[in-house]
Amino acid sequence: MPEPVEIVLVTSDHGAAEEVARQLSGTPGDEPLVSERRGLDGGVAQWVVLGAVAAGNLQPFLDVVLRLVQRNRVGTIKVGDIEITNPRPEDVDRLLNARLGQAPGDSGRG
Repeated sequence: MPEPVEIVLVTSDHGAAEEVARQLSGTPGDEPLVSERRGLDGGVAQWVVLGAVAAGNLQPFLDVVLRLVQRNRVGTIKVGDIEITNPRPEDVDRLLNARLGQAPGDSGRG
């Protein structure tokens, strides 16, 4: 039986989008979709990455996102039915804990 998969969406700047896409490309199946979202003036406002993460790879993926959040490079993250705009590091920890069924404050990272 195949491992469960989470659908993820991240909006960020171009460099962060490439980093997220590299992390997602390790998931078997379709490659992540990376596209630009333009603002009203026609300039690129942000980059959107849509992909799938196997449940067993969710923690390493969110660790990458956490590093980007700590550098203020992520505008939105959506995993499954949970969406966070302007995420803070503690939001990513809560998201990871909710998905892995851990107690709050116990991200499993040493």
